[in-house]
Amino acid sequence: MEEGRDIGDVLGLEDAITRPWSDEEPQRVTLNELRRLFGKQTTTAAIQRATALGLIRREGAHYVAPSMRLLQAGSALIREGVPLVSVLDLAEALAGDLDDAARRFIRMVREHLLPSPRRAAVPRRRRRGGPGEPAPPLVRDTVEAVLAIAMERQVTSELGDVMGKISAAADRSRRATTAEQTGRR
Repeated sequence: MEEGRDIGDVLGLEDAITRPWSDEEPQRVTLNELRRLFGKQTTTAAIQRATALGLIRREGAHYVAPSMRLLQAGSALIREGVPLVSVLDLAEALAGDLDDAARRFIRMVREHLLPSPRRAAVPRRRRRGGPGEPAPPLVRDTVEAVLAIAMERQVTSELGDVMGKISAAADRSRRATTAEQTGRR
């Protein structure tokens, strides 16, 4: 209020920040289901690591997966030939990277949107969506957009030479096939 905000702005911000960040419901999974997802690589050590990373948690005779989408993505990587240990390494690294990104968002909210005795009382214009505009979609959209740009940049940087070689080999193969077919006529 000292900064020119009304109670609706303050309550709207609180509502936006405290909303669930995912609409995905945690799901129970059995050890057999984990084995179906991750195959022979479903060892005690792998389960312990996945638990330590928060990918699953033990509840009695079963496990709970906060995100089945995440488990299914890991399973898809394993079906493509990526070892489970590498999938878990990636999950751990991404969790650290995204914790850093989340801290940056929270720092921005704290610095620019929450009351502070250091900031002068400057009336704030209302957002188009009014108080309570959902923060999770805004954050998710930002992260998805930045990740898409980063992936394009990294694919070009890291795989550009490989893709160029594959393309060149395909061109050579097409030319050889065309020459062979022309020679038969």
